[in-house]
Amino acid sequence: MKRTILCLALLVLASPSLTQEAFKPDSIPFRAGQVLRYRAAEEIPAQLKAGIARHCRLPGDRTLKELPIVLVPQHPAFAIVPCEGGSGYVTKIFAFERSLGQAPVLIRLPVIDEPAGFITHNEWAGWHEWDAERSVLIGTTVNDSYPQVQYRHHYRNLWYGFNLFKVEVRFLKMPGSENSTPWQPLWDAQDWPKAKR
Repeated sequence: MKRTILCLALLVLASPSLTQEAFKPDSIPFRAGQVLRYRAAEEIPAQLKAGIARHCRLPGDRTLKELPIVLVPQHPAFAIVPCEGGSGYVTKIFAFERSLGQAPVLIRLPVIDEPAGFITHNEWAGWHEWDAERSVLIGTTVNDSYPQVQYRHHYRNLWYGFNLFKVEVRFLKMPGSENSTPWQPLWDAQDWPKAKR
């Protein structure tokens, strides 16, 4: 009987959901489905700051008010972080792979690689937004020169990584959507063919 109780106690202590989330003092509390936004440096949790520090130079609080850090409570949770880049701002994705109590890691997302194929890149100049209704992460290329070809990538956040399933393209003559052609489908993921047995 004592041995059974001891084994149960060890199982409880080893449970990631209990030890890493509920009882971790620096875990990030949020309600299911609630997207968090941080509009000032002092609001950013310490573990998120630690993950960002090595890969991103955050804008000042004045800019963060307009371009906040967005924390998406999916599995795994991830943050869309605005970073200074070139003459403007780009966003990078940081995922909490193990626990909200630990520093997140920078994610390398697959993007289109002209003239053909795809490449994973963490310094890709783009802007990401979270479409909560469809649970889709959308990344759009950012370029300072005009005219330009602009790409928009659509990702699903799966428990084992981000899945690129659609790419769209448009031609941008000058800044502003009124100066662009409509988005057109460029690539759509297809179901993999079943292997012959």
